[in-house]
Amino acid sequence: MIRLIWAYFIGFFILTSTSVKAENQENLGTFRFSEFSLKPLLRVQEESGSAFALQTTYLGFEWKRDENLRGELLLGSNDMIQPGIWFGPTNQPSFGIVEAFLEGKSPFGDFRAGLVNLQMGYEGAEPEWAWVLPPTHFHQQAWMLGRDFGFQFHFSTYPFTTVMTISNGESSMTNSDNKFWYSALWKIKNSEGYGALVTAQVGETTALSTGGVSPSLAASKYKFAFNPNSDAKIRVGALALFKDDGKSLYLLEGGSGDILQTSMKNSFAFAHLDLAFRMGGDLQILLRFEQDQPNLSDYSTAVKATSLGFMLTSKDKLQSFTLIGIKNQEGTEVPNDEAQVIFRLNSRYLN
Repeated sequence: MIRLIWAYFIGFFILTSTSVKAENQENLGTFRFSEFSLKPLLRVQEESGSAFALQTTYLGFEWKRDENLRGELLLGSNDMIQPGIWFGPTNQPSFGIVEAFLEGKSPFGDFRAGLVNLQMGYEGAEPEWAWVLPPTHFHQQAWMLGRDFGFQFHFSTYPFTTVMTISNGESSMTNSDNKFWYSALWKIKNSEGYGALVTAQVGETTALSTGGVSPSLAASKYKFAFNPNSDAKIRVGALALFKDDGKSLYLLEGGSGDILQTSMKNSFAFAHLDLAFRMGGDLQILLRFEQDQPNLSDYSTAVKATSLGFMLTSKDKLQSFTLIGIKNQEGTEVPNDEAQVIFRLNSRYLN
């Protein structure tokens, strides 16, 4: 049944996205540089020391045949695409393909096929160049899949947006467990910047995708009650309420999920409050409080973090400097507080 639905969607995508006149078939379309973002940072952490790195750095290209058909290729740093926390660690190049899809437009909505952004959580639903705070812990650790190979449907009519995706679940072209993941987004945002966002994912794993010599990060490092050598059904959802008027950001987001294995249900949860106040001119004050708990049956797994900093933006809004301090609190207290110095240069979209 799934294969039949998949074949139907692909056929529909082809039929609705290639409506061009015969006399224009010789036109190969236009290929252009579309965007870039450069984000070097310095992280200083207690006992762990200091390190320079590139984060959410990317270069984008677009091919456009006509108003109904286009393709996009995004090359970026490996933090932009990583397997879900349930899968074993992989050796990824520091810079590679993070998005690559074909998009067709039709009266019924837009269809994408390839390596797509699943737009999970508030951070996933916003383009990376729009982020004013560092990634949340649950986003960094991939508690929800961020990008994956699959088929995606977009539909927007002001002020509503809907996105639905069926994908491999492993953020790669291989699907070793032969299980699909399903993701969905519903968003409403009015002209004053007030809005609400609901995102959800559900999928299955087996020992073929999570087991082996390298145990999953969920089990080995982040204290999830998860057995990588057993079949699992994983479901997770999040709700965000926000106001983003292009000047200041007020965001409250929370979510939870369940891991179903061998008749057992293990639950986890996450939440964060983000405030970005524009103090006048190009200065913003940044504040975040975040709490994550990988195992709701064990309070000692709870992790809290409080962040305070500022961001200074250039007049053209294409460059910024951020200094932020992060106080981390865990059940077993360890000296891991940190400070980040972030420089950012981005183009948004060049026309």
